[in-house]
Amino acid sequence: MTYSRSKKLTEAEKRLQALRSQLYGKEKDSSSPTQVKATFTAPAAENKTEAAVKPPAEVNYLRSDLLKTTILASIIIGAQLVLYFSLQKI
Repeated sequence: MTYSRSKKLTEAEKRLQALRSQLYGKEKDSSSPTQVKATFTAPAAENKTEAAVKPPAEVNYLRSDLLKTTILASIIIGAQLVLYFSLQKI
């Protein structure tokens, strides 16, 4: 009498089966994966205009930081010019 192993999967086999199902989708025969053709479609025109109208948060932070830097630099340069011309008259 031969001993036949029951259909219990080991831990590694379960992980491998789960990874295959995530990668290739659920198939009847998971032992041999088949190639899947991916199809890509261009996003609709509405999505492009919506993205252009609503910039990401990083752009808003960058814009506000650049504005603050520009204002501060203008004030400093203006103060230097005032000091320069006031010292020229002395």
